[in-house]
Amino acid sequence: MTFLQPTFRGKLGATKHWLDRAIFRASEEHRALVANTAAADITTFGGLGPADEFRHLLRRIGAGELAERVNWLPYPVPHSFCSRELSTGRLDRIIAIGRWNSPQKNAALLASTVRQLSNRGSRSRIVIIGQGAKERFSVLARQVRNVQVLGVQPRERIRDLMAESRTLLLSSRWEGSPIVANEMLALGGTVVGTPIPSISGLVAETAYGRVSSYHNPHSLAAAVSKESDAWDRGERNPQAIAAYWRPLVSPVGVAQRLLALLSLPIVHRA
Repeated sequence: MTFLQPTFRGKLGATKHWLDRAIFRASEEHRALVANTAAADITTFGGLGPADEFRHLLRRIGAGELAERVNWLPYPVPHSFCSRELSTGRLDRIIAIGRWNSPQKNAALLASTVRQLSNRGSRSRIVIIGQGAKERFSVLARQVRNVQVLGVQPRERIRDLMAESRTLLLSSRWEGSPIVANEMLALGGTVVGTPIPSISGLVAETAYGRVSSYHNPHSLAAAVSKESDAWDRGERNPQAIAAYWRPLVSPVGVAQRLLALLSLPIVHRA
């Protein structure tokens, strides 16, 4: 990939663009956000981090009274992820799942992170699944022997691989709320990813994984290594992780949470 250095005129134009946005258009966008939030009984976000960020924004722009209307409503995961028997012994395996032909998932960062882990002497098996995986990571698999590239797999196969793995690795540039992370937590695993709100909100200050300090291979590999060490020391309990997350992300649990947010009665059917 070639990166072009911006000209002085380009830099000047970019400065004008962002000043215009900050001074004029931002205020218009903020008014629209406030109006829409005020018109709704509740505003929900699929990620804990994004919900916190939006509350912070409302307070910053002088609409703090609306912050209490903003809530976290996780995306539900299939029942099979919440009912599967948990593996008592986890393989020393890290799993990465995504649409690897999408810039969002940042395949280049994942590949460089895996190489960093190999250079650090990591023995963890790394399994890469998803659309575009074979095209993007076949060279990596030849160079790093503990990498296995599976490509597209049936949902049941993915679920079983996740249930037998320790950690889900997310190299994303951005995420709204990664459902695959909810699935991993429901299966008793942990999550390691880039420092974006939707991931940092899930790991709860290293209780259920961790985030890197920066969007670079060295930082992400360091986070993976620390998480692997936590597993090796016996600090991760799949049963406890699943027991916490399954009621939150199961279809029934999410529906009950939504009804509670709307102050509607919950009807239990036989």
